[in-house]
Amino acid sequence: MKYLVSYKLKDKRSYKMKNFLSLYGFPVNSGLFECKINKNEFDFFLEELLKIIKSEDTVRIYTICRECNKKTLGTENIVPDKLEKGYLIL
Repeated sequence: MKYLVSYKLKDKRSYKMKNFLSLYGFPVNSGLFECKINKNEFDFFLEELLKIIKSEDTVRIYTICRECNKKTLGTENIVPDKLEKGYLIL
């Protein structure tokens, strides 16, 4: 399943969050990652994410369903191996 993860952290933990999310996906913009996480990984993903954030932080996780993924449009400089079926890169 694909997820869009947005975050705004209050201190230098942003670097730690960026490194953590890079294990699961790629940055779309500052504080925004597209991640691919399977069902078996998701609980572990959330546990690790909760170790990084504090109560004053903002983190949102949006599901990108298969049907929505087929409609994804965007521009991006990506390596060909990251190009997946269903993307239209302008």
